This record gives sequence, structure tokens and C-alpha cells, in this order.
Amino acid sequence: MVLGACAEYQCMRQSARPLLSIREFLVWESQQETKFEFTAGRPIAMAGATTEHAHVVGNLFALLKPHVRRGCRIYTNDVKLITPRASVRYPDLLVTCDPRDRRSTIAQRHPLLVAEVLSESTAGTDRLEKLGEYKSIPELSEYVLADSRSPVVTLHRRGPGRSWLSEEFTTGDTVLLTSLDVEIAVDALYDDVVFPRKRSTARVP
Repeated sequence: MVLGACAEYQCMRQSARPLLSIREFLVWESQQETKFEFTAGRPIAMAGATTEHAHVVGNLFALLKPHVRRGCRIYTNDVKLITPRASVRYPDLLVTCDPRDRRSTIAQRHPLLVAEVLSESTAGTDRLEKLGEYKSIPELSEYVLADSRSPVVTLHRRGPGRSWLSEEFTTGDTVLLTSLDVEIAVDALYDDVVFPRKRSTARVP
């Protein structure tokens, strides 16, 4: 089934929308003016990022790019990732060294590292839903979560068997990414990032 513009799908009530296959979604999204992710058979519109979110992504790319070996590629948030759980995501950053990914100009499937930068609207999905989806990728070694609201980095690393190990880092710490054999300083990742002010809970007399 090939779907047309918004009036034929996205503007329908969600309960009335038919479930799509990945192939149908890819065809449908190619006709849209904005980006959509895809999960549970339905497209999800993507919101725009804040400047600080984009700045953290840019810092991470700059820190990792020199360490991406020949034959590998690093992409930021305009490249689709199709997961074994039949979801399609736009990670803020991914690195793949799998030759199968070089054959596709549409989407990647076999990354060794994925990173998401957390924002107010995406943190829950990035920490829970996407965590499960990304862990299902056999080639994935590490999943990095960098908060754009405070200098906190969470690293999920594949362990022995089916286990995963999680570590949290903050100002002054160094994060070792074994998938790329590189260490990045949290302070460098958040260089020139302006964090939102915390709301005061004090009462005005």
C-alpha cells in the first residue's frame, strides 16, 4: 500500500490510521516535507531541536570523527536507522563499520555505536523505548545518552552473553568508548553549552 500526503494518513485520527510496514512507511515518508520516526506500525512526527541540543551533537561528532577508522562512517541525525524491532529512528549520531550498510543510501541497520542527546521532550523515549530497540541490534556495542540540560552522560555497553553494563559520567570524568578505542572528556563534550536555569522553588515573601 502506497500512501499519499497528510490528508490521506497523518491527518487521520490515530485510531483510524492503518498500520504500516517498514517499506510502506519509507515510501510514505519520502513524500513528506518533515522527518518522521516509525514504531508500532505508525509514523511519529519529529520535533525540532534546541540550539544547545544541536551543539552537543556537534561537539560529539567533532570529538569522534578523527577516531573513526577507514572503512567506517559516522552520521548525524539525518540518517535513518532500522532496528530488528521493526522501528525506524533518526539517532543523533551513529557509527557503522559494517559493509552491508555501505550498500544502502536510505537507512542503516548494523551500527556499532549509537548516541542520543536528551531533551525535555525526548528523554523518556531515548532512555526506555529506544534503549530496548537499540539493544536488539546484534552489532551494537555501545549506546551513549548525553543530556542537553545538564552535564550528565550515560553509557550502555554490551557485556558478556546477553548482559549490558551501564555507567554514568559527569563534569571532570572521562568516558571510554571501547567500540572506537577513544576516550572523551565530559567537559569537552559540553564545551560552550549553556544549560537551562533551574526553576526556583523559593516563595516570594
